[in-house]
Amino acid sequence: MITPRIKPSSFFPEEAADDLFVAQQRKAKLEGYVQTLAAMDELIDFAGMAAAVDKACPRADRSKGGRPPYPTEALVRMVFLQGLYNLSDEQCEHQVLDRLSFQRFCRLEGALNIPDARTLWSFRQRLAAGGLGGRAIFESLSQQLQRHGFIPRGGQIVDASIVQAPITQANAREREALNKGEAPEGWSKKRLAHTDRDARWTIKHGKSYYGYKLHGNVDARYKLIRQMKITAANADDGQQLPDVLQGANTRNRLLADRGYDSAANR
Repeated sequence: MITPRIKPSSFFPEEAADDLFVAQQRKAKLEGYVQTLAAMDELIDFAGMAAAVDKACPRADRSKGGRPPYPTEALVRMVFLQGLYNLSDEQCEHQVLDRLSFQRFCRLEGALNIPDARTLWSFRQRLAAGGLGGRAIFESLSQQLQRHGFIPRGGQIVDASIVQAPITQANAREREALNKGEAPEGWSKKRLAHTDRDARWTIKHGKSYYGYKLHGNVDARYKLIRQMKITAANADDGQQLPDVLQGANTRNRLLADRGYDSAANR
């Protein structure tokens, strides 16, 4: 990574304060603010999760040289931070640079270089390719939960939530072509690359939404997500039920709204 040329600033002094107890005092006070990160760090085997990711979606071949890659574990931990604090790639890079607790959580404390936003984006693209990396993280975490005693019991709760996406500006003819998976006439490759061609419109409670649906199965006892499926927003909830049911749940009870109530599902 090339170090950017930044003009020197007097905002940060060259040398830290001479008080030997400053760091210790601040660390003691911070302990109360990082309980969630500390619990995650203790309970989750991120090294095992990173190994599962590398197995599911291997790194690119580096036999011809290139800069050594960042450890997969550090990048997985950064993705967790993004989900926990709703951070963009740029925000996550800044927070890890600025916050000691984030550096420690990501095992980057004292590191010369921190993964930048582009590196994090590239890693998430790697996870998303075929859904393999994301599935590896989900399954690894599920297995760890069961080893901690969180076995699915008490039945299943199934529901769907809408995940909105940026609206694609297109007229009726162009929209019809996109819905068929075709490229609208006159659209450039650049415009197509910046267009979400899988999202769809749906109406809920009289309001229109554009995006996707996240169909989730939650363990009725521990309220932990056990199965997931993502579809376009216009997909029928009831038809997704067979794909999100979990046969391993130890109780034959299903809680769902009337959108799932059909003869086939019963």
